[in-house]
Amino acid sequence: LGAVTALVGGLILLSKKTDATTESLKMLNKIRDDAQQKMADEKTQIELLISAAKNEKLSLDERKKAIDKLNSIIPNYNAQLDDTTGKYIDNKKALDDYLTSLAKKYEIEGAKDQLAEIGRETARLKTERTEAQKALNDAKKRTSNSSNGGTPTPQTSGGTYAPGSYHGSIGNSAEISALERKVSDIDSNISVQNQKRSTILG
Repeated sequence: LGAVTALVGGLILLSKKTDATTESLKMLNKIRDDAQQKMADEKTQIELLISAAKNEKLSLDERKKAIDKLNSIIPNYNAQLDDTTGKYIDNKKALDDYLTSLAKKYEIEGAKDQLAEIGRETARLKTERTEAQKALNDAKKRTSNSSNGGTPTPQTSGGTYAPGSYHGSIGNSAEISALERKVSDIDSNISVQNQKRSTILG
């Protein structure tokens, strides 16, 4: 029985670790997907501005406004119109570098938001665990006091359970088991949050 219990406990622990890993990867993928979406939105805005800057059918004033906007968005872009031909001149490397940094920027922002949420959830779980542990300690203390009161007897002559009886011990034992499971579940949830945090930081 002890071996079976240990095996079941080990399988449950392995299952919880697998679930934590799966949740962590899902969260990381969501951060990346959100970052790609935000980057795509900004990239579209940049492409529209470049299209306007290159469009020789637009007035010089409109094209210069688009160029000024681009130069304010992209570091070291230094786009301009050729004084002679009016052709659009830009710094493609600066644009490529900016788009690469943009993806990282949005991933970091998403990671910070997730870390803040994980921090709040971990704090809530730790508070809940402290309360559950206190309840568990109190239940164990009551059981200990009941046991020290003498040898329990199943029932009094009137058919009711006496203080410190087996009935009381069984009730306390069930309460203790329930509280121990609660503490264990909270610990598992805290472990999941810690793994999520480690995944993001990694």
